[in-house]
Amino acid sequence: MRSRLLELTFSEGWLYNFQRLHNIKSRRMQGEAGASCAASVEKGRVALCARIVDYEAKDVHNLDETELYYWRKGDKKRLAVTVTANADATEKLPLLFVSSAVKPRCFGRQSGEYHGVRNKSTKKSWMTRALFQEWLDQINERMKKEGRHVRCSWTKLLSSVEIEMLPPNTTSVLQPMDAGVIACLKAYFHRRQGCHAVDVADSVIDDEEKSTKDIYKVDVLQAMHWCRDAWESVTQSTIANCWKHTGIIPEDLYELIQGIANVRLEST
Repeated sequence: MRSRLLELTFSEGWLYNFQRLHNIKSRRMQGEAGASCAASVEKGRVALCARIVDYEAKDVHNLDETELYYWRKGDKKRLAVTVTANADATEKLPLLFVSSAVKPRCFGRQSGEYHGVRNKSTKKSWMTRALFQEWLDQINERMKKEGRHVRCSWTKLLSSVEIEMLPPNTTSVLQPMDAGVIACLKAYFHRRQGCHAVDVADSVIDDEEKSTKDIYKVDVLQAMHWCRDAWESVTQSTIANCWKHTGIIPEDLYELIQGIANVRLEST
């Protein structure tokens, strides 16, 4: 058995697909390059801290866009999802979906809002400058009605929303949504996807006319609903910990948040 294991070989194509499937990446930071990256991160962190010092934590938001494959990765069925939450983890803005279909058939004659989702469309299912501006205008109106002035780390100056672009090559360290929030969202999504696939597989296993190869196939509305429900499952504690990881908000705030979360757990 040992000799067989030692003789195993894998093609470059197999290894490449394995890396893509499990999101395995190799990055090398050596010498001046590594020092420069670390220096950029620290410089960006200091700059962000200075710019948000006059804002309440509830009015500091971070947003990020991610792609979500809602069949299997090889099927190329995907959505772009914009994820936004504030620094004290008390506010998760509704997800914004961008799909390729202007009017998905599964919506029937109804709008996305009717089905409980915010959906926009572009040819390649990515956020465009125009869509982003439209989305910001909506947030601006909402904050204006609430009498709030918000800074978003992500530039057009709006009356109630200010946009802050993160420095290049620092987003993986300074962006809270990229520090674990999106990963948690996708984990909850794939849990729902997996449970559905198992249910479908069980229903066709004894039916010779049906195949299990399509167990992951769902329409885009189902995928949006799973993602929306997954977002509701992401806890305040998780979001707070991801913000804490970036180091751009004082740590004592998150000690308070964790204390409140513990009290809630004890009372349930």
